[in-house]
Amino acid sequence: AQLYLDQGWARKISKEEVLDILERSQEEGLVLQPDNSQKPTFICSCCSCCCESLSRYLKMPRPADLTVTNYYAEVDDELCIGCGTCVEICPMQAIKLKNEISTIKIKRCIGCGNCVAKCPEEAIQLRKRERQFTPFPTMDDLFDKVAERKARFN
Repeated sequence: AQLYLDQGWARKISKEEVLDILERSQEEGLVLQPDNSQKPTFICSCCSCCCESLSRYLKMPRPADLTVTNYYAEVDDELCIGCGTCVEICPMQAIKLKNEISTIKIKRCIGCGNCVAKCPEEAIQLRKRERQFTPFPTMDDLFDKVAERKARFN
């Protein structure tokens, strides 16, 4: 970040501005994706039409198998009014209306939470997956582990 500031390619922003940007990004249906560590160094705001990863996942029959996510979305049939807001916002096309109630294909759900944030009836919640993943403390730790595993195969 300091390099970008020094080069004039970026500006410092407040924590409040960061939170506002993240909230607006999610409102627009962008998927918030931090790096894969407990101390994230960046957060992407991606859509499934432009993001290299999400656009590829969208083409797969089971995107949830390819992502590292601890959550999936679940609809409360009693609260859902079948408005279709969640269908429109889902980047993985994991939600369909069936008998005027939203249904989620868990194998397509990447747990982004956009449907939860947009549901006007609060009929959708994120639930923890059975298998849980704890990210490495830092990206350096992750890369060290990847290098270690690669060395075993050489």
